[in-house]
Amino acid sequence: MGSPRERRVRDEQPRFSTKVANFCLDTYEVTAASYAQCVEHGACSEPHGSQNTCNYGRREDHPVNCVDWQQADAYCKSQGARLPSELEWEYAARGGAHYYPYAWGSEAPDQRACWKTTQTCPVGSFPPGAFGVRDLSGNVWEWTNDWYGEYPWPQRDGRDKVFRGGGWSRRRESSLSTTLRGHTPPRNWGSHLGFRCARLAQGAECPFGPGDAPGSCRHGVLDTDCGNDGQRFNGQRCASAGAPACAPGQEPASGHGCVPRAGAAAAL
Repeated sequence: MGSPRERRVRDEQPRFSTKVANFCLDTYEVTAASYAQCVEHGACSEPHGSQNTCNYGRREDHPVNCVDWQQADAYCKSQGARLPSELEWEYAARGGAHYYPYAWGSEAPDQRACWKTTQTCPVGSFPPGAFGVRDLSGNVWEWTNDWYGEYPWPQRDGRDKVFRGGGWSRRRESSLSTTLRGHTPPRNWGSHLGFRCARLAQGAECPFGPGDAPGSCRHGVLDTDCGNDGQRFNGQRCASAGAPACAPGQEPASGHGCVPRAGAAAAL
């Protein structure tokens, strides 16, 4: 997970190794037509916005966009699913152990993704990437379930939710990278933002135990790139030999690494 140090992308580092349970991911981004059915059934609220680049009520076979995180979360729950974790999203996009820089491989994005356009494209307009999944790079950025924070551990809570994948209006190839992280408060929305849903595969076993949310797995870290300053990963963080598991004022929290100890004074 993440990028090697030579790339110098701070929030994609430190790179770390982990395990992911078998999971299922929607082949396509959720379309405006599918979302409209959820609205009709009373399980979803109508998307925000009236601008022409918002697809709801206009382009049924395009990804639904102009939805905030809560709306995306509600739709997935109505389908007996959930939003994917960052780990699941990145694993699917990069082709697992292939480490593809883009969801389709290493070739330049032209003719392989919906980007540098004036609006979204119909879902599945471009060839599939790894595992047969479409549009993980390009078309709309996609909400994930995770709070934004530093690697290697996911945050228990936060201010921003993570979205991934690059979008239709991007002009730089780096914006379609499989490791790039975007983030914004969950109440925000835009014509660049959509989503797809995930669920654990039938019979899947969580390598680190069940997660906090139903149908999810707890996060775990096997090792972390601690650099060349003599520190090593101690199961919770990078630290010198003999150092405590967590820094002063912190304590271990299963699935979240070191977190502030209850009642500890904040460091100013």
